[in-house]
Amino acid sequence: MEQTRNQDSLTGRQAFIQLRSIHLGEQEYEPVTTPDGNTASTEAELGALLFHPSAEVRYEAYQSVRKVMKQHNSLYGFILNTVAQDHKIENQMRSYASTLDKQLLVDEVSEPVFRAIMEGTRDRFDLWQRYYSLKGKALGQKIRTCDVYAPWTTESTPPISYKVGVETLLAALDQFDANYARRAEEFFLKNWVDAKVRPGKRGGAFCSYTYGKHSYLLLSYTDDYNSLFTLAHEMGHGLHFAWIGDRQSYFNSNPPMVLAEIASTFNELLLLDYLLKTAGDNPALKKSLITRQLEDQLNLLFRQSTISRLELAVHDRATQGSFDHQFVNQEWRSLYQELCGDAVEVLPEHQYDWARIGHIYFKPFYCYQYTASNIVSLACYQKYLQMGKDFIPGYLELLAAGGSLDQVEALRKYVDVDLENPATIHAALKYVESLLDQLQATL
Repeated sequence: MEQTRNQDSLTGRQAFIQLRSIHLGEQEYEPVTTPDGNTASTEAELGALLFHPSAEVRYEAYQSVRKVMKQHNSLYGFILNTVAQDHKIENQMRSYASTLDKQLLVDEVSEPVFRAIMEGTRDRFDLWQRYYSLKGKALGQKIRTCDVYAPWTTESTPPISYKVGVETLLAALDQFDANYARRAEEFFLKNWVDAKVRPGKRGGAFCSYTYGKHSYLLLSYTDDYNSLFTLAHEMGHGLHFAWIGDRQSYFNSNPPMVLAEIASTFNELLLLDYLLKTAGDNPALKKSLITRQLEDQLNLLFRQSTISRLELAVHDRATQGSFDHQFVNQEWRSLYQELCGDAVEVLPEHQYDWARIGHIYFKPFYCYQYTASNIVSLACYQKYLQMGKDFIPGYLELLAAGGSLDQVEALRKYVDVDLENPATIHAALKYVESLLDQLQATL
């Protein structure tokens, strides 16, 4: 049976996943020209235009990509059905209760935790709706699905140089714990950070760790606050691996996904609080910092969990038989409408948007982990705000645990965070609500 499954990897779901990737890569999009004369024609360039100040430019860029998704809607639906059916066959052969059950086993997450996350986030859709209602009032229009990334203002935030950014980050970490900040400083003193912008350097950011050594932080710092938060995020990973390296063997040096993002998000929250306290009489900067953090939080908590809700519907339907693109369109439209309520206009083309989400093809039930790790980070930060310096020893023990313990047990043991308790999720979401309150106070 195992030999058959290995052979099937050439012609089974993996082949269809590769087909989608190749087909998507060959697509051409209607170009969109901005008022300053620049033309965007690739999916990445068109995606960047969703942040453009012009509502018309955002709409045209949004439509250009969705037209291609609509044109190939039936093909991507067929591929997703094939992938889901292949998972069903594997579940039957290997005695998994479901595709969800199979993935949760790999993720080291129990089903009650998964269900609590799904229900806890669904109970607070009002946070998403409140934010986009505020944004719509500020922009003087109802937010459409093509406008969710629209800038709040045409005023740009002041630049922040790399030197000042490093000093600011270290000061924020020092307020948390002096030893924590000194270990972060070591990355800069020993040149373990490659932040210079160079031609040919790949985009994004990454923390590269080798057991028994130290991490390298790789990013391109562009003298703005987004880059500073990226630096804080990657430094969190670097510090996490530093504590793991002190205490764990090679075999326990890789933390499970839900724990892997704790230090990175925690660092961003430390930085945000420090910047808000030191912003002084600069309401524009405060608003920019809060809205950036809120949009990240809302995406992780609500959009990512909505993707997993779609997967629940898809894989449940697969157990009953085949489905087509129209089923997926209807489910995605319905789920997104529930999330957006009256706050965001869900454009008709959004029903095809699921086809752009690679994870639903090659890694089912992956996206909820973004939600779970963010909830854990928020819960830890709430504990820190409540306990102050008394929180720090347990937090550092949690980082040092790596992959040596069940992650739910590790959270209970070291920081008294119970991920199986719905109250933990509700408390974490209270932090997002507090950011909304701060934002509303600046308007």
